[in-house]
Amino acid sequence: MTTKINKLMEATMAVLQATPERQLKIVVLNKALFYLDLYALRDFGRVITGQEYVALPQGPVVQEYKTVIVGALTKSKLAEQLQIDGDKAKPIRVLKPLDRFQCLDASELRLAEKMGASFSNLTSIAVSEFSHTNPGWLMAHRNYFEGRPAPIINMRLALQQLCDDEDEAWLKEPLDPAVMTVCESAGTATRRWE
Repeated sequence: MTTKINKLMEATMAVLQATPERQLKIVVLNKALFYLDLYALRDFGRVITGQEYVALPQGPVVQEYKTVIVGALTKSKLAEQLQIDGDKAKPIRVLKPLDRFQCLDASELRLAEKMGASFSNLTSIAVSEFSHTNPGWLMAHRNYFEGRPAPIINMRLALQQLCDDEDEAWLKEPLDPAVMTVCESAGTATRRWE
């Protein structure tokens, strides 16, 4: 049965299994899942994991990731979180690879594997710094206060980071006269009646 948690677990396993060592630091894994969902939103019109992301100081993370990723994978004995002395990175390592993916379709699986391969050589610092340029994280992080629930990231706003210069060309095009008329008259709708 396909549920949000099952899709998240399969997406996480696909990302991890695509790395040479079949493991990623938790910060890097969270960013790989965030960008997996952003690319899916851009390419498929929907996210893969169905999860919400929150803005923490180190960048976007899956909301309640300690439960829905670490806890779920540990409980199912698919992966474990390593506790290395003096290392705050806490990598997630695959224990039992999935032979088949029942919740992800072929295109989702390919994208997850691409994210795993792409993020496998990146450091936590590098992915955090890159994610700090994301407009969705920037907007949500403005409302971050220690001790309060982390603000949720608007994925449509976050999607702007994936636009390249060619995608933005339409922003510089002049509006045609019909659109200009509508835009100019829109302001009159908000005037107070006297």
